[in-house]
Amino acid sequence: MDNTFSFLPWLVGAVLMFWSVGAYNRLVRLRNAILRRFVPVDQHLESCSSLLEQQVQAWAQRPEVPRRDLDTLQAARAQADAARLAAKRQPGAADAIRSLRVALQILAQSRERAGVGASAEAPNPRLLQELTACDHALHYAQGQFNDAVREYNRALAQFPAAWLGALFGFRSAGVFGEDEPDSPRRAGAMTP
Repeated sequence: MDNTFSFLPWLVGAVLMFWSVGAYNRLVRLRNAILRRFVPVDQHLESCSSLLEQQVQAWAQRPEVPRRDLDTLQAARAQADAARLAAKRQPGAADAIRSLRVALQILAQSRERAGVGASAEAPNPRLLQELTACDHALHYAQGQFNDAVREYNRALAQFPAAWLGALFGFRSAGVFGEDEPDSPRRAGAMTP
């Protein structure tokens, strides 16, 4: 009888240890999935920025386009690029993703205000098509990123991962197009 009681705490301790190791490994795997899912987001953001720069240069050749709108658009593009680089250093960090999301919303508003990318009178229709395709690819990549973040955040909220997360510095990750990480709504980056 004494052997059973002395063996039971060791058994419970071993089960808890293996369960904790499994939960920790799962958090690491899910965090790495977030990093992998950010790569296409970053690539599409960089491509969209380059295409937008070309589109702005084409629009700048037209005298009827207000220079102020194009300057505002260029500033918004530069802000979005800076936010992208900051998020690239810490993909999934809630503050970095929130800053990038806000910068992209400002960029979308500036694009709409300037009329770049929305007019049938675009100076280079092929470039406009490429920019639209890039926007759609970006939206898809952001959805994939958001799915990885949601899975990670759900895992981080479970026991023993919540305890391990606090112990080892795992933090909730941020998503695109939403104010709350667990919200089911998705939105594109380049459009509000």
